[in-house]
Amino acid sequence: MSRTSPDRIRELRLLAGLSQRDLAERVNELARQQGLRTTAASADTVVAERVPFTADAISELLTGGRLAPAGAGCVELAWRHREQLLS
Repeated sequence: MSRTSPDRIRELRLLAGLSQRDLAERVNELARQQGLRTTAASADTVVAERVPFTADAISELLTGGRLAPAGAGCVELAWRHREQLLS
């Protein structure tokens, strides 16, 4: 799956004259039509999705581009110090 930069998304949204909410609704509708599941969040929302605390799941989470750098750093530190955290 290719990723589009946030700046490019903003530029396309402005060119199309869409609000952020309208764009999200259209993207979600297209994804549903193709049988895909989407998760979206804005600055005032939180998306919660359970992720198992396993090496494979953490690796996928860190390399999947779904986390902000600060969040990825927190997850990486938690994984690195998991023995102390879980004891």
